[in-house]
Amino acid sequence: EIVIKHFLDSLTLVKLFEAKAIDVEDKEIADFGTGAGFPGVPLKIYYQDKIKLYLIESINKKCIFLEMLKKELKIDYTVLCDRAENIDKKFDIVVSRATGETFEVLKIGKNLLKENGIIVIMKGKDIEEELKPYTTKMSFKGLPERSFIVMTKY
Repeated sequence: EIVIKHFLDSLTLVKLFEAKAIDVEDKEIADFGTGAGFPGVPLKIYYQDKIKLYLIESINKKCIFLEMLKKELKIDYTVLCDRAENIDKKFDIVVSRATGETFEVLKIGKNLLKENGIIVIMKGKDIEEELKPYTTKMSFKGLPERSFIVMTKY
């Protein structure tokens, strides 16, 4: 169950990168709110030296675990033990899995991005319900119903 729930779920990002033609080779990728290293560690195992991985985690006990895991698995990544809001470094790609409300994750994540960087937020089935307060549905005669989300940069 752990393999499916965490490892394979994390590796769905590989398929997303392929489907969206997102080139990850030689890119700096940050996983913020990584917890036990998901999705970052499975991505590093899959891509190996093709990516430079940074795991951002604010809870010291989890940071210690991530450092031990790095030695145990003999893989190279950097653990940044701080809140994402305090990180000055910028990344090509930022990923986040199960870290909170979508717009809050976007607000924090955008500050971690290099110019033209990409943020990927992994969400479950609850995304529609979560976005409902921000969505306006409209329909016009003869056209299918459309949903709109309008955002301003803040």
